[in-house]
Amino acid sequence: MMEMDRMMRNIYDMMGNLEREFESMRRAMREEIVQPAMDIYETEDEIVIRAEMPGVKKEDIRIEISGNSIEISAVKKGASEEKLKGYYHKEIYEGRFYRRIELPMEIPADKVKARYQDGVLEIRIAKEKEEKKVVPVE
Repeated sequence: MMEMDRMMRNIYDMMGNLEREFESMRRAMREEIVQPAMDIYETEDEIVIRAEMPGVKKEDIRIEISGNSIEISAVKKGASEEKLKGYYHKEIYEGRFYRRIELPMEIPADKVKARYQDGVLEIRIAKEKEEKKVVPVE
């Protein structure tokens, strides 16, 4: 019975994650927001998030941390209407980037470092070192 409870909790967790991802996609479609392509990987000491955000200025990037989630948003500003008058064709994206990621752990804000270079945002989250604790038996 306990195994069945654990399986049901896992299913509900996955459904919740899917619903949050769909909500993020719905918001992106309504507001014309692009979700940047990402790589997320783990090393022995940290979790690394790399997001492609070409053409964005460093000062236009915002990173927010809450619990086990991290939100990345940015605005890519385009040419003014006056400068666009001579265009024959325009495909280069201008607008907002947004992505929300949930990690399997709380994110300690003081352990997060971010760097933006060559159109790629790299966020490094240092892992908390787990200390072995001896539990006395009563």
